[in-house]
Amino acid sequence: MTGLREDLYYGSDQSAPLQANSGTIVQGITSPKGNLIFGPWQNTEYYLSVGQGFHSNDLRGALTNVDALATEINFLQGNPTVVTQGRTPLLTKATGYEVGVRSEPLPDLKFEGALFVLNLDSEATFSGDEAVTTPGRPSQRKGIELTASYKPLPWLRLDGDFAATRARFANGDDGAADTEPGHPGNYIPGAANMIATASATIEDLGPWFGALRFRYFGRRPLIEDNSVTSKPTTLVDLRIGYKISEQARLWLDILNLFNNTGAHQIDYFYPSQLASETAPVYDVHFKPVEPLSLRFTLSMTF
Repeated sequence: MTGLREDLYYGSDQSAPLQANSGTIVQGITSPKGNLIFGPWQNTEYYLSVGQGFHSNDLRGALTNVDALATEINFLQGNPTVVTQGRTPLLTKATGYEVGVRSEPLPDLKFEGALFVLNLDSEATFSGDEAVTTPGRPSQRKGIELTASYKPLPWLRLDGDFAATRARFANGDDGAADTEPGHPGNYIPGAANMIATASATIEDLGPWFGALRFRYFGRRPLIEDNSVTSKPTTLVDLRIGYKISEQARLWLDILNLFNNTGAHQIDYFYPSQLASETAPVYDVHFKPVEPLSLRFTLSMTF
């Protein structure tokens, strides 16, 4: 199977304070794709895939010629100097390769496994100094993905997903694109090394339904040399529901069932300065997960 996808992006932005950052952009990108599928033999098929895709960046960055923040600081300090900056590409191409297997070895048991490589022309990373996402060096991800689904009973379904990834900048450290100076390296900040989910779902058990869901995010490097990392995050959610009628359902969600308040949703490493501090301090900045919460939902269809 082969395919060809064409995308056309158009955008315009008007910057009242800085007309130099106003403009219009039109850009197209072509993404070919191809798959070789062998089988099925004994409810199993094998495949090879290659294809291209892309991610889009902030339109404002693709039109910006002047660093508004740095220029404003200069003017406030009595220095009427305009600070220029390079434009961000609007569309960044990605090329992926995958070899895998799909199988149904037993009734109601489905399994998928794949080895993959993903090359990205430019990795977007968060800069805490400026609170913006900036384009960086090319990157490569190599990894494995496993997915399984099993229905041992008519009303019970078990699902599991696992992914392990080695994410690195691909062109070697040049010392120029690091998030923090003095910390050269090829690790991609924020790229998790392991992600896993599992769930047990109850469907149509008389009027009852529900689900127990487990999510795990592994350690993530927060700086290019991997000297600072996040902690793993584990969350468990529970849903219990009752089908009042064909049109009405009521359910209770218990989020963060075990009240894992020490976990973080996201982590960044950059300098900040409190009023009591005499100089900026490099530290981990994070958003904690929400504590144990209850949510009632009544759903009506007509």
